[in-house]
Amino acid sequence: MKTGLSLLVALCVLAGVAQAWPPPAAHTQEAPAPERKLSTQVTELKPGVAIDVTVKQSESYLRAFSIKVPPSAKSLHVVVEDATADIDLILCLGKQPATLDELEEQAEHISSTARFNEVLTLDKDSEPRLKAGTYFIYGGSLQAEVEEEITFRITASLDAAPPRVERKRPPYRVHQPEGLQRAIDASVRLDSEVSTGSATVVTPTGLLLTCYHVLESEGGGYLQKGVYVSFTHDPRRDPVQSHLAETVHVDKSLDLALLRIVSDLDGNEVKRPAFAWAPLGNPGDLMLDDEIRCLGYPGIGGSRSIYGITLSRGIVAGFLERKGQVQFIKTDALISAGNSGGGAFNSKFELIGVPTESMHADETMESLGYLRPVSALPEKWRKLIYDEYPK
Repeated sequence: MKTGLSLLVALCVLAGVAQAWPPPAAHTQEAPAPERKLSTQVTELKPGVAIDVTVKQSESYLRAFSIKVPPSAKSLHVVVEDATADIDLILCLGKQPATLDELEEQAEHISSTARFNEVLTLDKDSEPRLKAGTYFIYGGSLQAEVEEEITFRITASLDAAPPRVERKRPPYRVHQPEGLQRAIDASVRLDSEVSTGSATVVTPTGLLLTCYHVLESEGGGYLQKGVYVSFTHDPRRDPVQSHLAETVHVDKSLDLALLRIVSDLDGNEVKRPAFAWAPLGNPGDLMLDDEIRCLGYPGIGGSRSIYGITLSRGIVAGFLERKGQVQFIKTDALISAGNSGGGAFNSKFELIGVPTESMHADETMESLGYLRPVSALPEKWRKLIYDEYPK
């Protein structure tokens, strides 16, 4: 996924020199990342006119576009929509670069965040500021780890952001049991500059429960804001990224974190939150051989940088006790990178644990997952969650 890459690091990734993504908790692939190529064909963007783009699996191109900015223009807006991979934008002014090295030298602006559908705005306050002339815009996925067909829509406009066009998806006729559908709706994907992971919405007001290590940065700290949240309703389709969350509480020793959804992708406050949510269950009621379902977004659940929700099923295989308290629930349900922070549900589809880690025996290829029970939540967290339940 995307990181808040510096221009130099991002272009090193672009050139196949360095791979700054993913961190250990994210989606990894055995195959080397495809070598990026610059498209030699340039498509001129007319202000306000959207263009649909398809990059075939064998191409690995950064597609080239251009737009002429007159001296009277006060701002330039470039918007990506309906992306099937994590799209990045690189802009340069004047001469069209012929090679990756030239693009690195000439690039003035790069937008490579954890937002799937990238948005870039230039004006007099930008650094460098907006200038009159022809801008060349390169769009593609800097972080794709395997060759994949990518589609997206790109629009550029002057002086005002182009209107967003919401493409209607085919209606999803729910065939799942009500409890399972509710759990699916409450299971979200998290993307940030440090990692990709999963979480569960635990109140209708938008509190999210996840793992601490999903937010942990290399320096030992953790993200306090800028976490992108994606929801799934139809499990046949990719999640829809729609909100931003901020950290409320963390407990590194428990590897748990509590976040809150605070705004839409453009920073507009969520004034009347009414999110699908999963109630907390009682892990103390669990017995050996009870069924457990885990929902999340493991990297092995798809070959692209954006992929759908995955359900794995297993049983309660045991417990780990420390100082008279159950510290972990053991399960044979498949848990892998990207599942971290997601939800483990009982037969009533109540949230009873958070997938935290898995142990693998290399010789026998056996594995066992470990769930942090929700009974381990600090009392302060539990009170906050229960206080925000519907009255």
